[in-house]
Amino acid sequence: MLRDEPDNRNLECAAAGRARCIVTGDRAMLDLREHAGAQIVALRQFLDLLETRS
Repeated sequence: MLRDEPDNRNLECAAAGRARCIVTGDRAMLDLREHAGAQIVALRQFLDLLETRS
């Protein structure tokens, strides 16, 4: 888990909701790269993912 408790709550919510992707600008979360099956990406990466799926 992360040092910042609000970040941990976000990770828990994503896991509970079975998120496939977490979009964030938080460096500590981005460094994880994945949590509970959800890919953790920056906004630019997410937009690129959307573009490739169109």
